[in-house]
Amino acid sequence: MKEYVTTNIRVPASRLKEFKLLAVEKGKSVSELIREAMEQYLESSGAPSVRIEVSRGKKRAIYPDSSFWSSEPADLGRTNSEIVKSAIYGER
Repeated sequence: MKEYVTTNIRVPASRLKEFKLLAVEKGKSVSELIREAMEQYLESSGAPSVRIEVSRGKKRAIYPDSSFWSSEPADLGRTNSEIVKSAIYGER
């Protein structure tokens, strides 16, 4: 089962009304339509899939195509101060 998160987006009121009408016509929720649209967009854009891996309490983004991204996985558990320190002093 997929894990879902909640997010907020700002859209023009008229577009949301159109989207809600479309959802009713298709017998789907607005959330379902947005997820479908996101999937279609990501598939057509050629962006690589990202897998999140948790190791020792830290989250890391794993990219399948290392030629597109850095070969080292991004550490999503680092704080802003750790990132700045790394940039300034070359520490990890």
